[in-house]
Amino acid sequence: THAQDAQKLAARLTEALTSAIAIDGNEVPLRYQLGSAVAETSMDAAEIMHEAELAANQGRSENDRLPA
Repeated sequence: THAQDAQKLAARLTEALTSAIAIDGNEVPLRYQLGSAVAETSMDAAEIMHEAELAANQGRSENDRLPA
């Protein structure tokens, strides 16, 4: 399903973004926000945008709980 595909993609992105990068010999941790929304066929554009906004807010909330 589309929801499962979105979850798999989110997991792959999270795995790719969890390591630090080296800049001028210094390790810099990456911070990111990730949210996903899957539209139902009966949803209009406003409902899809609302769901996407909720997902983005949830991604921000989860990111705020991660250690810096």
